[in-house]
Amino acid sequence: MYETGLPNGLISTPVKEGHPYIILPDGHPMLRHQSIDLRDMVEEPFVLMDTPPGREYFLGLFKDAGLNPNIVFRSPSFEVVRGLVGRGVGYSILITRPRSNWTYDGWPLECRPLKSPTRRSFVGIVRTQSSHVSRLHQRFDDLCREMFAHGE
Repeated sequence: MYETGLPNGLISTPVKEGHPYIILPDGHPMLRHQSIDLRDMVEEPFVLMDTPPGREYFLGLFKDAGLNPNIVFRSPSFEVVRGLVGRGVGYSILITRPRSNWTYDGWPLECRPLKSPTRRSFVGIVRTQSSHVSRLHQRFDDLCREMFAHGE
């Protein structure tokens, strides 16, 4: 799970740091840049991944920069966000990155790192504070770390 916004009583052991990136439709003029600053995108239409805690994280990136995004669409669905971007509705910011740069309905996407993100995001293994870590749990933890180390 992402570590942001965990309820009381849960603890997280970080496995991998997530890096926010901007996702754009193929052919967008900002693709000429190797990385993109939010200030250069703030007027553009923004498609918000609208689920907690992601919503708070993504909006917080704008807030930290003193910006207000031009939100034109909100969706709790990762693939709807990608699909809207692929069709040119706007851009988005995501952390999770699938292997394919194609939407489910066949539109190409391009990704660029976000310049100077102000908030870190970690994927972690989450347990209750009172959990006993068995050998099976430890093996699962080790497998997760191994998979994330290889980009899975």
